Amino acid sequence: MALKLFKVYKNNKTLVRTAVDATNYMTLYMKIVSEISKKQMRVIRILGRLLTNKTHNEKGIISNTQIKASGTFIHYSIGILFLYIYHLLWKNRITKPNLTGGLTLGFANGLIGIAAWYLYMNKHPHPPKIDRKSYLINLVIAHIIYGTVAAFEYNRRLHLSEGKSAYNSHAGLQFLS
Repeated sequence: MALKLFKVYKNNKTLVRTAVDATNYMTLYMKIVSEISKKQMRVIRILGRLLTNKTHNEKGIISNTQIKASGTFIHYSIGILFLYIYHLLWKNRITKPNLTGGLTLGFANGLIGIAAWYLYMNKHPHPPKIDRKSYLINLVIAHIIYGTVAAFEYNRRLHLSEGKSAYNSHAGLQFLS
């Protein structure tokens, strides 16, 4: 299994790295919002608690490490899946890996994300006690950040893989077009 995962990574390094970067920025945004608002908005913790069914700080056999590990694994796996979908859209010229394309895909991705979160939390036997409206609104913004970073990094890495300088003045202009 690990060998298969390594092979997939080796053949798709650029996509995986781009997905991880975009997911990092999205996650950082939600962490900052959580700190500023003093509300629980940390996607990895919320997702990990939902997945392990430990949503109310009760003691049990599931540790915080397991909660964070499961939340992190699923969150980044979904980030990689969405970047692969973006890649297919960009490769088939359905949209471009530029600012407009990144904002549009991020917004659409955000709508899909809030629908999935809303349904999951409503069906969960012990949903987390969070301000759902604020969480879901910020989740859309986080996905817009994801889409924008994904498009920028994808565009940048595309130039690098073609042997062009990442600091080529045309690369930045191409992202903004």
